[in-house]
Amino acid sequence: MPLLRTWRATTLFGKVLDWMLVPIVLLWAAALVGSYLAATVIAENTYDLRLRDIVQATAEEVRSRERDILENRRLPVLNSLRDDPVDRFYVQLAHESGELMQGDADIPPVGRRAPRAAGEVRFRDTYLEVEDESDAPGDGVRVAYMAVTMASGNLYVVQVAEPLSRRLSLVREVTVIVMIVISLMIPGMAAMAWFGLKLGLSPLLRLRDRVEARDPDDLSPIPPGDVPLEIAPLVNTLNRQLERVRVNLDAQRRFVADAAHQMRTPLAGLKTQAEAASRASSLEDARARLARIQEGAERLGRLMAQLLALARADDALASPARREPCDLNELLREESARWADSAIVKGVNFGFDAAPGPAMVHGAPLLLREMFSNLIDNAIRYTPVGGEVSVIVSGAPRPTVVVEDSGIGIAPVERPLVFERFYRVLGTGESGSGLGLSIVKAIADQHGAQVRVEAGADGVGARFVVTFEGEG
Repeated sequence: MPLLRTWRATTLFGKVLDWMLVPIVLLWAAALVGSYLAATVIAENTYDLRLRDIVQATAEEVRSRERDILENRRLPVLNSLRDDPVDRFYVQLAHESGELMQGDADIPPVGRRAPRAAGEVRFRDTYLEVEDESDAPGDGVRVAYMAVTMASGNLYVVQVAEPLSRRLSLVREVTVIVMIVISLMIPGMAAMAWFGLKLGLSPLLRLRDRVEARDPDDLSPIPPGDVPLEIAPLVNTLNRQLERVRVNLDAQRRFVADAAHQMRTPLAGLKTQAEAASRASSLEDARARLARIQEGAERLGRLMAQLLALARADDALASPARREPCDLNELLREESARWADSAIVKGVNFGFDAAPGPAMVHGAPLLLREMFSNLIDNAIRYTPVGGEVSVIVSGAPRPTVVVEDSGIGIAPVERPLVFERFYRVLGTGESGSGLGLSIVKAIADQHGAQVRVEAGADGVGARFVVTFEGEG
């Protein structure tokens, strides 16, 4: 029993079956009560109608036999009703004064309740009077009575009574029959509910089998097949989740491959320089080797930082980061102030121009800073001494950020390629990993922004334009 209760509480089949069986049981109880009430009403109406007909027929005979009544001769109709051994009735004929004329004295007199209108029949429930007052009341009876006005002017009251047990017996019989019929139907209804539920849940079972049969590495969408309309949203949600997991795993695999590929060369260089430093013949030679090791370590650190930034951008693309309203004016003002010292050290003129009003976007501040940091860093590194770098923010018609430099620029044929991972423009004289602009593109895509590169003012240098859809 505990196992059955657990199965019913933890399985969809058990819960739905419970909700189907409970109404069946309630309907059974309601049908039982309803059949009892209906049988009671039918019995009351049927028996009352028969009593009415009997008392009216008796009254007609009494009206035509006043002489027999006065001479104390028993009326045939009273004899037939009282002497029937199977369907016995109690019949009483009394004067309006209460004097018993003929019939059963056990029926209580009507008294003041006697009807005066001719042909009016009334009903009441009472008990037969017992001879000894110390005894318990007699059987309960249903009495129909009416007044009969004789030709002589005398007024008599005719009462016909039958035991209430007959009605109750009929009600019980009808109720038992209905209860038996419904009780025999319940197992059939339960079996039909079980079969219908099994048939209705079969698409879910087939879906379960298809999912269990899939390869563990298979993250392709689940085909809807014959999935019911109510389950289709669940399958669609699972497919979207599988797609996010697939994108996330692809990003992780790509990050591991990129990291392994990019770190192999600098690590090999560090190892070579360390071995050469250990064999240096002079202090000056060892210092030179150590200086190259330091430069290599710095490049490796920068590479690791960019790889981590790229991983963050890919992860945000697979699982959107927490968004909040951001003012590009404030964000770029802080980022420009952070890079101003680097521009001064290199001898580059650096400027920032904010929009006249707020330039609001909805995004992840950390990722936005990473994106603009890469653009400003590239602009400063690829601009020669005495050159200019400008960061311009505008808010209309859409929030836009422009990072422009007066450096060597990017050839038109190479502009579509610079956002690819590890692509580097040759002949720049600058060392790099080729990841900075791919980070920019990944973050821009994650924010629904468009990023493009074009020639700078008067065809000198490069201009990177990032256009957002605005706050939403």
